[in-house]
Amino acid sequence: MFKMFVIVAHPDDEIGCGGTMAKYSEEYEISCLILGEGEMSRDGASYDVVADLKRQSRKAARILGIKNLSFKDFPDNSFDSGPMLSIVKAIERWVGALGPPDYVFTHFQRDLNVDHQMTSQAVQTVFRPEAFPDCKGLFFFEMPSSTDRFCSERLFHPTMYVDIEDTLPMKLQAFECYEGEAKGPPHPRSVKGMLDLAGYRGSCIGFSAAEAFEIGYVKGFL
Repeated sequence: MFKMFVIVAHPDDEIGCGGTMAKYSEEYEISCLILGEGEMSRDGASYDVVADLKRQSRKAARILGIKNLSFKDFPDNSFDSGPMLSIVKAIERWVGALGPPDYVFTHFQRDLNVDHQMTSQAVQTVFRPEAFPDCKGLFFFEMPSSTDRFCSERLFHPTMYVDIEDTLPMKLQAFECYEGEAKGPPHPRSVKGMLDLAGYRGSCIGFSAAEAFEIGYVKGFL
């Protein structure tokens, strides 16, 4: 069975490629690493909220077909307060316990969110082609309300699309597990916003609904 790794900064970020995970969950052993605690930078946050987020993540993981879900405790919205090497080493230890992957998915590096940026950079460092010669592909996904912000001279330009017409309901169901994250429309991180994005990405490639990715590298066909 192929191995798919999804490495993200915060609880609920894995929803960015949730439709793709659900689509391939029967063919791939899917493992997800969530690096950050996810809430402590917000006013009034407590470690009870962090525990709730982990519970919600486990519930979402069951819906999406994630077989292995792991958490680290890097500080929310402060990944850049420590050395990049600490994030790289945390990912390397996690990979060492699971064995090398066939495909890796993570954030687009030029997201507005600094934790997304640091996560993407660390993943690219770990999964250098020469370090994992049997890894077939590295892909970057988009996150509503951070990838779509005009924060860089180079915005997200998809180079791969995955048809998620059949698994879009599972993606939305997993998103709704995160009780405090859903916004009201027209916010991009609302159910309507996610439906609109999936429809738009699908229309770009002739699907009813799709998730879009930038390709870091591909060594073989999916």
